[in-house]
Order: sequence, then structure tokens, then C-alpha cells
Amino acid sequence: MLKIFAPKFQGDYALQEYRCYFGTAPMLIQLFYAYGKSAPIEWLSYQITDLNRYANCKMMTDFQVMSLAQLIYKDYYYLKLTEVMLFFNKIKSAEYGKLFFGSVDTIPVMSALKKFAEERAEIVRKKEAADARAEREKPRTDVISPEEFKKSEFYKNFIKNTEQ
Repeated sequence: MLKIFAPKFQGDYALQEYRCYFGTAPMLIQLFYAYGKSAPIEWLSYQITDLNRYANCKMMTDFQVMSLAQLIYKDYYYLKLTEVMLFFNKIKSAEYGKLFFGSVDTIPVMSALKKFAEERAEIVRKKEAADARAEREKPRTDVISPEEFKKSEFYKNFIKNTEQ
């Protein structure tokens, strides 16, 4: 699992943004249930450490990395691994502005993650609305015409029973 969702693949996943949101990647909470309570924190710490290296800043301490990982997991346990990777890729692309001045700081990361989660919620809401609209507009195949109904055995038996 760590090989499939390694930080080095953030850019690859970011190229398929729709799939990051709507694909079949596990959620952080599923790491907890599958591999134990430390799994999501450990996986997040790899992503954070990668960001630290990328930002070319003063490295965060292990305590800071673990604290940030715990904060992310506590508030965003429902995110898929690919969504988290997309988020870190967006930070690297400065999509949320320049966040770091000399060192990676937890507060700007959490602030950017809040924005990302809001964007995600809007994307999911729009897709759900589009899916519901498509479902409503889809032609029904379980409906028969009145003429076909009158030819059915059910209708014939109903008429026969009501005439008695």
C-alpha cells in the first residue's frame, strides 16, 4: 500500500484529479481499520516529510510532523489517500499561495487543507447533483404503456374478477 500511494506519485495522481475524488482509493480511516491506529499517521508523516524536503526549508521536527499528521487525520479522516496526495501536490504548485517562509508551518498547511476540503465538498456536491439529474432524466425501462397494460394477464384477471 505504501508503494502505491508513495509521495513520489503525487504528481501522477494530480494529473487525474477527477479520479482522486471519485476513484476507489482507500480513505485514511480505512488505513486505521486495515492496518491499525498508527497506519494513517505514519502514512501522513511520509507525505508531510516529502513536502518538507520539497519546500527546501528548515526541516520540521519529528514531533511537528507527527502532530501535523494527527491533526490532519483527526479532522480529515474521510479523505481518500489520493485526495491527500492531490492536496500536497496543490501546495507544491502554490495553488494556495506561498505558505512557507523559512520552514514548513502547521497552521498554513491546516488552513490550506480547510480550503481544499471546502473545494472538495463543492466538487462532490456538484457531481451528486449531476448524477441525480441524470438519473431523473434517464428513460424508464420499468414502465409499460396503457395499451400494453390492458393486454397483460394481470389486467385481464383484474377485469374478470371485478365483473363477478
